[in-house]
Amino acid sequence: MRCLQCDGQTKVRPGPVRYEGAGLAHVYLDGLEVRECAECGDVLVRIPRVEELHRRLAEGVATKEQRLSPDEIRFLRKYLGLSGQDLARRLKVRPETVSRWEHGKQSLRESVELALRLLALVEEPRATYAGEEVDRFATRESEPVSFLVQATSTSWSVPRVQPTEVATQA
Repeated sequence: MRCLQCDGQTKVRPGPVRYEGAGLAHVYLDGLEVRECAECGDVLVRIPRVEELHRRLAEGVATKEQRLSPDEIRFLRKYLGLSGQDLARRLKVRPETVSRWEHGKQSLRESVELALRLLALVEEPRATYAGEEVDRFATRESEPVSFLVQATSTSWSVPRVQPTEVATQA
């Protein structure tokens, strides 16, 4: 296969590969065909079933034991298909408050964080922004969770791993 950037020859290399499409810092995908250009270094990865991948990541984030980080709050909001205003309306806060959470300027109250986690676990993501009403987890300080996400022929598997384990595999 030829490189899309420089038309050079690509070679298949084993994963895992870092995934930045969700806006989370510690997500690595494994079990995929990773093509790398020998000339320019461009990497091409075909990621199947992205909606399912994001659903699995949302489940992992929503059920982690530590408090949510700003990036995780933003990921869950975007996963749900909510604008900052819609999330604020659903959680009974001001839109500026959502912005401060997502920029790390203010922490969520535990009850609000639990509501956001519950929304991510029980609601279907929306293709478009919409607002409605709704009213569980988090006891430790925020700490990113690392994921090595394994692709199979029919689904995604998301076992949780420590950052050092992923870094040695990447």
